[in-house]
Formats: sequence, C-alpha cells, structure tokens
Amino acid sequence: MYINHKKKHRDTHKNTHKNTYKNKIQKKKQFLKKPIKCYYTIHIQTTFNNTLINLTNSRGDTIAWASGGSIGLKNARKKGTYVARQVGHALGRKCRKKKIKKVEVKVRGLGYAKKNAIRGIKSSGVKIKKIHEATGIPYNGCRVRKKRRKA
Repeated sequence: MYINHKKKHRDTHKNTHKNTYKNKIQKKKQFLKKPIKCYYTIHIQTTFNNTLINLTNSRGDTIAWASGGSIGLKNARKKGTYVARQVGHALGRKCRKKKIKKVEVKVRGLGYAKKNAIRGIKSSGVKIKKIHEATGIPYNGCRVRKKRRKA
C-alpha cells in the first residue's frame, strides 16, 4: 500500500494560506475605514472674450461648469464684467443643488472679469476658503511682434 505524504502537506499549506489571506483583507479593511477628505475647487478662466468657470473635486473630475455661452449669450455679449458675475452666480446655484458649501478658487487668465466672477460665486451663498492666482507668466517665452512703422 502506497501512502502519499505530499497530499497531506499541500492541504495543510492551503489552509494556512487562506488564513493569512483573510488576515490581510481584514487589515486592509481597517485602513479603508478612515474617511477620505474631499474638497472642491472652482477654476475660473477669464479671457478677453469669455469667462469659463469649472467646479472640480479633489481628484480633478468635473462636477459642474458654466460659461457666457451656457447662460445663453452669443458672440461679443459674453465678454463683459456683468456677464462674469452672472456666470459665477449660475455656477454657485449648481453648487448649492449638489450641497457643496465650501470651495477653493483658482483664477487664471488676463481678462478683467476675475473679481466679478468671484463676487457672483459669493453672492450665490457658497463660502470661499482660499483664492489662488494661477495665471501663467512667460519667462522670455514667445518672440514679440515687430513694431509698427509710423507713416
């Protein structure tokens, strides 16, 4: 009669492996129980022709957005400071619908409607924790156009 000792050894090894695997899962679950802090950022981009506002979460996923065109304006009407305030207010209303109360603001661009967009967000009832200016500054970047000759 032939007795295979290896089978017994494999069975006991499998059981211990399962136990260690369960222990690892339990440890991972303990770490995942901590709440992940999520914050929201409003990105405002002002150009000379339009104002674009984007609400993102901490990962950078877009939750809501608004612009001069989304309000219903076309062409040259989109570029005023009053329009920027309306766009900010529209995005603030979307924030309130999604129950977002506190946000950080990043402002980018050379447009003259930055302050009004921020005022529009404030007037909608959303609290602003921090305002960050993120406009890019060229360090001797592109070549400047040649000067126009006087006639």
